[in-house]
Amino acid sequence: MTTTQTKPRGIVCKEPQVHALLNGATQIRVPIKPQPTISPVVYEWKGQMRDFGIKGQEFAHDCAPFQPGDTLYVKETWAGLEFEYDWETGIPDGWHQANPEDVIKYFQFLRLGASLASGMFGQRFGFVYRAGFCGGEEVSKEERGFTWRSPIHMPYEAARIVRRVTGVRVERVQEVSEEDAIKCGYTEASFFENFESIVGYPYRQWKRMQEEFVGEYVSESEADPIDWANWLYQSLYGNESWERNDWVWVFDLTTDTTPLSDIDTLEG
Repeated sequence: MTTTQTKPRGIVCKEPQVHALLNGATQIRVPIKPQPTISPVVYEWKGQMRDFGIKGQEFAHDCAPFQPGDTLYVKETWAGLEFEYDWETGIPDGWHQANPEDVIKYFQFLRLGASLASGMFGQRFGFVYRAGFCGGEEVSKEERGFTWRSPIHMPYEAARIVRRVTGVRVERVQEVSEEDAIKCGYTEASFFENFESIVGYPYRQWKRMQEEFVGEYVSESEADPIDWANWLYQSLYGNESWERNDWVWVFDLTTDTTPLSDIDTLEG
């Protein structure tokens, strides 16, 4: 079944998936929970026997948690901050932890055109996100001056990534195609950024090994989208998840983002 527009629903994403979506990914793969039990004729899922193919549209449209037309917002590790300004220059010179409800109310005031909501200088409140914070460098709690909040508790108003579902189907995770790997966020740059995790050796060491034993080394033209998809799935769901060949929901997404001001126009 295809749903009509509804209130945005949250989906928890870890950092590798957040980076992929920020870079334009239009597909995500989520393991089906619990995993269905397959026999030659029927399969069982959540205690119910079904006699049609698991890859058929009936299963995806009856049982997938999200359907075409649904609006999703990405729930990621985040924090709400209140900025501190230099009173002479009006330039932000620090921040401290803020109550997320205060930050949300601040943005609601801005939507209503409240000119004083910004304070004397500039934006008073804001959200920050662990994915990409300080260029990806690990920063201690003492250095950053605030505590990260669990993605589970992220409200829609705090989200920076909002997408609409355009399609859903069921596959084994190892059935991913090169085209789908690209939709999931693969690029040659992302392959080599995560080369050691994907291949098992630092790039320079791998290059030296290839030159010594094969007479050549891997080049950017030989970067493998399927190997990258393998790395991404295992980084999200564990080292054995690819070998298990999980059944997954495959959600195709738009690249558009729903503005915060549209939240009031969505039906609850």
